[in-house]
Amino acid sequence: MATSTCVKCKSTKFEAVLHNPQGSSFNFIFIQCAACGGVVSATEFYNIGARLDKLAKKLNIDLDEK
Repeated sequence: MATSTCVKCKSTKFEAVLHNPQGSSFNFIFIQCAACGGVVSATEFYNIGARLDKLAKKLNIDLDEK
């Protein structure tokens, strides 16, 4: 299996960092190189699937019902 490496500095260490980009009303999680801070990816702070499951449970809705 290949080892993930930073495209900027070739480090193999990554971290998830909470960030609120300038001009944004929402927080994001940046996956970035732990050595140089080069951003690899960004995703929403909240996990939408987990939030939907929690809401469905409160409303007694079975999302797996066919």
